[in-house]
Amino acid sequence: MLYRRQALEAMGGFATWNLVEDFTTSYELLSRGWKGIYFPYALSRGLAPTTLAGVYRQRFQWCLDTMRLFFWDNPLCKRGLNWRQRVHFLIVMLSYLVSGLVFPAFYLIPLLVYWGGYSSLLGHEMPYWVLRGAYLAATVLMFRYLFFRKNALKQFKMLCSLFPVHAAAIFAALLYPPGRKPGYQVNNLQPFAEAREWWHLAPLLGFIALHLTLPFLSLWQSWALPRLIGFNALFSAFIVWVLGDLVLAAVAKPRWSPARDPRQVYV
Repeated sequence: MLYRRQALEAMGGFATWNLVEDFTTSYELLSRGWKGIYFPYALSRGLAPTTLAGVYRQRFQWCLDTMRLFFWDNPLCKRGLNWRQRVHFLIVMLSYLVSGLVFPAFYLIPLLVYWGGYSSLLGHEMPYWVLRGAYLAATVLMFRYLFFRKNALKQFKMLCSLFPVHAAAIFAALLYPPGRKPGYQVNNLQPFAEAREWWHLAPLLGFIALHLTLPFLSLWQSWALPRLIGFNALFSAFIVWVLGDLVLAAVAKPRWSPARDPRQVYV
């Protein structure tokens, strides 16, 4: 991040009420009429989190800061931003809201169908497939546009899998209005010191286990109609495929470049 000194002096310095100061400072400068330019090339290297706990901590802080802006300095009410800038910031904020609050509902719906045997889709499967297919196609196109040449599928899976972190950050943002700054913990001070704590995977493993077992248990116990179980089993398979990616990444060994300091881990 590179700023013009004149811009910072005009604003009185960096915006420090949020943790991610560069994001908030840029937000403030844009609202004051300064122009921001995104340069899509890597000019420096940094350390990625080496453990799942580190990833969770990093993404929690990113989401917490973004949602603090959403709740306490929303771009729709931010004077000085044009409509494209408002949409740009809202896309980031809404992606966290969808990940933390909407995706878990999609994970729960098939489980409730297996358990209770009732679905509002019964007898309306075809219209649902059409509408759901259109929604899925729009989602695919959106991610391909937002993450062009940046592995859009991986970005989508990460957004789906980090729902516990984003949900916690969304609710935490409500507790930290301006003037009450949350604490901050730096990643990678001791890159290999953190143990692989499996409890970080508990929400994902819980959903995966339920989606793998409940369809068969429901069929065996006749909790739901077979066609209803089969219909929802397709969604269960998709959910397991999506959530399983982060689980596999968490159990894999970290990779690093042998030509560099072994503490510089690239995941």
